Amino acid sequence: MYQLDPKWQNEFIGNSKTTIGKAGCAMSAVSSMIAAKGGKINGQDSNPHTLNQYLTKNGGYSGDNLKWDAVKNLGFNYKGQISSKTEMINNIKSGNNLILNVGGHWVLATGVTDKGYTVMNPGRRDPNVKNFYPFNAVSKASVYEPNKN
Repeated sequence: MYQLDPKWQNEFIGNSKTTIGKAGCAMSAVSSMIAAKGGKINGQDSNPHTLNQYLTKNGGYSGDNLKWDAVKNLGFNYKGQISSKTEMINNIKSGNNLILNVGGHWVLATGVTDKGYTVMNPGRRDPNVKNFYPFNAVSKASVYEPNKN
């Protein structure tokens, strides 16, 4: 799910005048997390467009900023933000989902190696670019636990 996809890159985030293409990385990473687990939004596949519509209708933004806990009814419990490398690794290994902050940009962690994190980067145009970040490039992570339903 790329925030720069022509299908939604010019769509406004919530009721703001900021577009998904310009500043929709966190929301696009969350939509990818939902899609990766087979989640649906109002019966449709999760993507930045369907999640943006859902969040707009359900108070999921403060301006153009995602309210991290706004996806609780979509199968994920927001557990907060962490900055410890050890906590991040332990959360990934325990099956939680992490949206990583890398220099003001948000990406979805897809795994961990001995050198850093593999990621789905919603801001990349080429799937082979920026799909890995070393530990020292990550400042914090938003943690989601899948609902146990």
